Amino acid sequence: MTGDDTRHLPLEDIHVTAGARFGAFAGWSMPLTYPAGVMKEHLHTREQAGLFDISHMKLFEVSGPEAVALLNRACPL
Repeated sequence: MTGDDTRHLPLEDIHVTAGARFGAFAGWSMPLTYPAGVMKEHLHTREQAGLFDISHMKLFEVSGPEAVALLNRACPL
């Protein structure tokens, strides 16, 4: 894929704000590392919690004027 074909995560701005360094993976621009470093991230995940952005793995998209109502019925909180 060329640079023009690279897809960007819906949450990319959050990763940019966090200082992520990006790399290409399966046609997506993905965050690879953050300023604190891989070891600190690893230890934090072991001791506290970790979060992995899988927003690029969407299976379907719901849109239209009744999309929110449909999702609220399908996945009530």
